[in-house]
Amino acid sequence: MKVIAFDVGGTNIEFGVIEDGKILKKGETSAKGIQNQESFVSILKNIINAAAGEKEIDAISMGIAGLVNPDTGEILFSPNLPYLNGLNLRKALKEVADFFIDNDANVYALGEWQFGAGMKRDNVVVLTLGTGVGAGIIANGRLLRGANYYAGEAGHIVIDFEGQVCKCGQRGCVESYIGGDYFPEFAKYYYRRESLSLCEKCTMLELARRAKEGDRKALYLFEVYGKYLALGLVNIIHLLDPEIIVLGGGISESFELFKEAMFKELERRVMGFSRRNLKITKGALGKEAGIFGGFVLARNKV
Repeated sequence: MKVIAFDVGGTNIEFGVIEDGKILKKGETSAKGIQNQESFVSILKNIINAAAGEKEIDAISMGIAGLVNPDTGEILFSPNLPYLNGLNLRKALKEVADFFIDNDANVYALGEWQFGAGMKRDNVVVLTLGTGVGAGIIANGRLLRGANYYAGEAGHIVIDFEGQVCKCGQRGCVESYIGGDYFPEFAKYYYRRESLSLCEKCTMLELARRAKEGDRKALYLFEVYGKYLALGLVNIIHLLDPEIIVLGGGISESFELFKEAMFKELERRVMGFSRRNLKITKGALGKEAGIFGGFVLARNKV
């Protein structure tokens, strides 16, 4: 089976051609200049025509941040690309190939479950740590979507009911503490408060660089990150009792910097933590998880 899998973000559209579980071709294009549904569909068709090669495409798949209806192929709400709201891509691409779509965290989870760190497990949670915090949940060997396709919004688990405001409108969401748009702001404040040493360009990448060079403030900040992450995981573990939790997304590349603090907090807060057959690890596929997940989505028609 040959699939073109798209991973659509606010900045770039990444894609891969994957056949029988092997990636044949990868690429990306900018999404910045796209302003309407027609141009978006046109770009997709151009990529498909260029990437397909001589052999016919069996299916097209897509992971995109936001709320989608995988049954109809419609994008219901895309926070990064709002002009796509209401677009039914299954109808738009019906003459090209069968089309499958889901939330990007779900697609990422499918990839890690079938081809990555979650292989041969039936109860898997894949947490994506990036600008936001999302999750895909595999329960008893099936992707859990929920009655309204909202399942997996792990970033909006509340860990402080009087906490800081999240972009979703709530207070105290775990995303508002460890999301890539939030934690660096705390880091800047911490550097200013503690000394004259500043970190005005405190991205997560910059913090990781400083921590690896032995900067004590950066090392401490990753301890704080691990503790906040653990608070979100406590709720996930108590609710779902997974076999494995896989951490993906860009911030997961700093796993070694925050894992000790995370595990200490989990040991302190999770009921029966030492007796659970639970593994928590970094993902195995990196950015390719979305491509592999797109293949699973189309192959299994989940």
